Amino acid sequence: MPGIVIKEQEDLSLGQLSVIENVVLVPLFVKEYLKDDNKRDRDVKVRKYTLYSRFKSEVRDIIPLRFEGDYENKPVGYNFRIGIGKSAKYYTVDESYFYITELLGMGLHVVVRFIGPDEYGEGLFDVPSEASEEESINSIIDNKLSELIAGGSSENPYGIYEEFKDRNLYNLKFITSGAHANLFIDQEVYPHGLAEKSYFNTLVNVAAKRGDALALIEIENDYDLEKGSFIDRENLESIFTIDDHRYEFAACFYPWGVYSMNFNEAYVANMKNHEMPGGFGYLMAFAYSIQVNEDWFAASGVSRGFIPNLVSLNYEVGDSFMHVLQSDEAKWFDRDDVLAEADIYEEGLYLPIRINPIMFKGAYGNRVWGNRTFSFLGEDGIWAGSRSNISFREYLNVRMLLCDIKKQIYGAATRVTFEPNDDITWLNFKGLVNNLLDRMQNGRGLEWYHWYKEFPDDGHGNRRKATIQATLSIKPIEAVEYFDITVYLTDEEAVVAEPVI
Repeated sequence: MPGIVIKEQEDLSLGQLSVIENVVLVPLFVKEYLKDDNKRDRDVKVRKYTLYSRFKSEVRDIIPLRFEGDYENKPVGYNFRIGIGKSAKYYTVDESYFYITELLGMGLHVVVRFIGPDEYGEGLFDVPSEASEEESINSIIDNKLSELIAGGSSENPYGIYEEFKDRNLYNLKFITSGAHANLFIDQEVYPHGLAEKSYFNTLVNVAAKRGDALALIEIENDYDLEKGSFIDRENLESIFTIDDHRYEFAACFYPWGVYSMNFNEAYVANMKNHEMPGGFGYLMAFAYSIQVNEDWFAASGVSRGFIPNLVSLNYEVGDSFMHVLQSDEAKWFDRDDVLAEADIYEEGLYLPIRINPIMFKGAYGNRVWGNRTFSFLGEDGIWAGSRSNISFREYLNVRMLLCDIKKQIYGAATRVTFEPNDDITWLNFKGLVNNLLDRMQNGRGLEWYHWYKEFPDDGHGNRRKATIQATLSIKPIEAVEYFDITVYLTDEEAVVAEPVI
């Protein structure tokens, strides 16, 4: 008997692959863990969120609450409200909760590392309301977060971020400490050094080990860089190792600011505004920028450096200090006398770190005004003494581009693993990566790229089996920062050249 059979099959061709995702890692203190959907008795310590609504519904009831009070007896440090009117209850919660809600609301994805009582200890948040003025919740969390992320104890030798070095398990682009600082200045014991509770290096280690992520270094909130002693070249060179390439996988933004939280469910004026670190401002600008731009465009400047919901900055950065933070000028010289005579280009007397300022730019308002990674090693083993030998890796937009390329290469390699080691697999692998590279070339991220397939040598002149070895050469397009313009004044008989600074 005749018959017709029509089957449906998914296309599993190698034509398209995209593993690019802008995911932020954020720690969050909770009073209890979520439970696994399949194994009810198993705690969930890590969960990825792509929607604000899901995060709010799952997490609101497990965030740690402190300093409970009613309308007539509101505690000093409250930042969260449940209920309305005089029946409302007021609390103080981990500020990272608001950090996460805003990033999700702006379209970024967030991997939340929940920190529960078994890690921070029972009773950490069980403080009566009358103690609210003695110790802020941020101070308590800062100290405990430092202990948990840095590790080093017998119970926690490697820190709670150790697992995020695995790029197969977690597709991350930004490694953060949430709404909390991770670089503290020791102003009492040694005013020129870092406090012991600083743990920014742990975040940098995670990003560098992965090779496809960026650590956000956050300077403590109440430290004025311009007036403080931290910005001192000799001091910084003793703190940060000059030949350490890890800092290419980090960036620092300054200062902290007050932000209006659009996704805070408590619509009370003095509860809607929250202080957030500089890195949060960058992430907000980045999230705003990638809505219409590719993520390898610098989230800085008049257009793409706009920070949604920024109310005010805690410190004002002027043009002169901006150049110090960006390592264009040397603060320790008197600009009118010594600087004009000093050969700072030969001596290399720049800061060994780069800090990207968030600053007021006249009619444009506050903007992210920097596009540098945290530090840069010159090709000769010393810090660059002139702008002519700045490495591509010093530019933050290039670091974002490299993160995307590395993620795509890893995804493409995973896709063709265990395929026959022949030219067809090689072409398929290149094709999967070239999808992104062509986008970058057409989208003003790359000038050109070129593949070189190499002989997989085992070190003894023999072919290393089951191996594809190749080099990808690229020429990135960095963001413009400097303008060298001359205005000529002429009456047709004499010409006067006047530089524009």
